[in-house]
Amino acid sequence: MVGAIASKTVQVHLNRRCNLACAHCYSASGPRETEELPAPALIRFLGEAANEGYGVAAFSGGEPFLYPDFAAVLEAAKALGLRRLAVTNGTVLTDGRAAALGLLDLVAVSVDGREAVHNRIRRSPTAFARMLKGLDVVRRAGLPFGIAHTVTRDSLPDLPWMAEFAVEQGARILQLHPLGMVGAAKDMEGATEGNLEGAGLDGEILARTWLTALALQADYGERLTIHVDLFNRATLAARPELVVPGDGLEEGNPLLSDILNPLVVMANGDLSPICHAMGPALRFGRLGAEPLPQIARRFRATVLGDLRALCHGLWEEVVADDDGWPYLNWYELLETRAQPQFAS
Repeated sequence: MVGAIASKTVQVHLNRRCNLACAHCYSASGPRETEELPAPALIRFLGEAANEGYGVAAFSGGEPFLYPDFAAVLEAAKALGLRRLAVTNGTVLTDGRAAALGLLDLVAVSVDGREAVHNRIRRSPTAFARMLKGLDVVRRAGLPFGIAHTVTRDSLPDLPWMAEFAVEQGARILQLHPLGMVGAAKDMEGATEGNLEGAGLDGEILARTWLTALALQADYGERLTIHVDLFNRATLAARPELVVPGDGLEEGNPLLSDILNPLVVMANGDLSPICHAMGPALRFGRLGAEPLPQIARRFRATVLGDLRALCHGLWEEVVADDDGWPYLNWYELLETRAQPQFAS
């Protein structure tokens, strides 16, 4: 159930335009944002990424189905042999967008909980109803799909409802992503108008999330696969390679995917290692500025050492905490550590 990324993945944040302005958005996207990736440069980049050993292209935003060239990008990714995934809020899915749906291998629809909770976090009184209509479109397209849920303190008791909802809708996967205090969520923490005040998740909440997911997986068996984006502290102690990038020296001339997974393409074109919010000084190239092999050589020479030191230092810290809770949100810890240490 652990949320480690096994497949060699390029995470592509196509845009920051979104029809919603969700309280927990990691990228602070919204209706007024116009930032988006140029499609020709992105298509060339995906070809170079495939040559570097990446096999999965995972698309998000913003809202990827508001990206005007989404179908063209998916066609190109399919021709390259890349597995194609996308995350959507579901509210803009129509039969007119079914062509793009048909080019995906899997789509995940974000659901924040029961209707009132979902609408409050999405800041729209109709978000839940429109999301349900989007699920109808997904089912008509015959596309395998999952439900992606951001776990908050408020939503933890409703995880059994989330699993039941996923099965009733026909989802194959329930992805549980504990809230990370980055992006809009960080900006909203402590805000008088915000609904995320004090929303950061401590070790007890993370442990309860994991144990609830275990119980639900036992209940639903093969009807639903439940993934949790958490790591077990003891597992990390035994397997640092899960979170500390290799230097590639033992492999001679490794592909970029052998030492960096995932590779993140931000909506402004910056390339970031592992996470979206890693801080400007760890970004190591820009989409379309130069070929990826050249960017990869510079990454090895200038950024990889700092990245390995950052990850290894955090790994040493978390595995040495004998009194800590057994489960942790590694990616939130990494982003939090990286931003002040590597601020530009």
